[in-house]
Amino acid sequence: MHRKDGKKLLCSGRGHNCSAASDFRCNCTAGYVGPGCEYRDCPSSRSWFQEPDLESGRAHLKGFRCSGGGSCDEREGSCACAQTYDGAACHTLPCPVNNTEECAGLGKCWTLNKLARYALSPMGVKLNVSYHQPWDAFKIKTCNCGRPFAVDSQVMTYPERDRPPLLPTQPERTYRGPYAFASTPGLGYDCSKARCPTGDDVYTTGVNEVQEVRCAATAGSFKIYWRETVSPDIAHDAGADKIREALEEMLTISHVRVTFGEKQAEDAARLGWNESRACGPWGNNSFFVEFQTEFGELPLMEAEVRNKDGSYRLTRDDGNQPGLVEVGRYQKCTKENLECGRQGICNQDTGHCACMPGLMSGGGTNSQGPDSWGTNTLGHRGDCGFRFSDTKAFSEFRYQTSDPGPRVVASVP
Repeated sequence: MHRKDGKKLLCSGRGHNCSAASDFRCNCTAGYVGPGCEYRDCPSSRSWFQEPDLESGRAHLKGFRCSGGGSCDEREGSCACAQTYDGAACHTLPCPVNNTEECAGLGKCWTLNKLARYALSPMGVKLNVSYHQPWDAFKIKTCNCGRPFAVDSQVMTYPERDRPPLLPTQPERTYRGPYAFASTPGLGYDCSKARCPTGDDVYTTGVNEVQEVRCAATAGSFKIYWRETVSPDIAHDAGADKIREALEEMLTISHVRVTFGEKQAEDAARLGWNESRACGPWGNNSFFVEFQTEFGELPLMEAEVRNKDGSYRLTRDDGNQPGLVEVGRYQKCTKENLECGRQGICNQDTGHCACMPGLMSGGGTNSQGPDSWGTNTLGHRGDCGFRFSDTKAFSEFRYQTSDPGPRVVASVP
């Protein structure tokens, strides 16, 4: 009993059912503990350090005051967390702070659970990983420094509503200079370091990626998804320039070349079209997309032909049948996508490449098809992808037609 205003209060006025039936013990109101309910309870969560139970083998269970990562002030009912921990129950491991800014102001502080949901493969494709059952899924936080984006600077102006969640929080601070397109994400556990631009090794041979998009439709439009970004609508009768413009508006694509085959030109003339179109009434209408600035192992593009309500946005046969889009790999990219093009040293403090003698910033390639073999141009990429004419000579390059291997097709009904 405790006194208040000179009166004795059973269980400090914060409990009930103190009787012989409860062995004269106080059943305290939520938030209070102690023999007489005289102490404030502190928030609880999963334990940081609880060892496995010998019978069940379970550890890090819920219900531990201050999670074992701090001490409980029983007068205030609050946790005083050790320096390592954060949160009302000392239940989280916070992200690092650099110069008073969390994740150096360049990244987002996410739990392991959220990081797993947005994990990407080396090709930049979402892996759809689930990490919610382990004890630390919502306790440990770390910095997501953002994902690589296209080599031009449109990351600065990309519409906020269309930004994928893996973009840097302050894209203007990812510009490393001095080249126009030298923007890279942060690096390190606190995002305080800088990635360096990547590019093709000019001393190895390689060709650009070419993907074939086959479309059968007579009305409507479709969209292209690639590396977690989406294009604007591409009309079924769009020509090469309109298709290219739509693809280059995507954050993850800088420059592409769109072409049609001879068969499409013949069909266009026979049907009275002014130019070849993205889609045709038959299933053999296709166009080719050559990636001129994205190197390395690239994923196939995907096409979206449905609206959000499930109806088809792309149709054929006077709207009686859904449109069909297939994407296949016509030519696999064999150019590397390496830090500083493997011909320079990365300064992670500045994000600049110190190129080997006779090399400087490249711009990908403006050459197409067989002519793209081993060629790179002077440009603002920031890598070491351009070789001066008087630099150590290349090995002699000869383009040879070879079997590109099995054709991979992704079909979207």
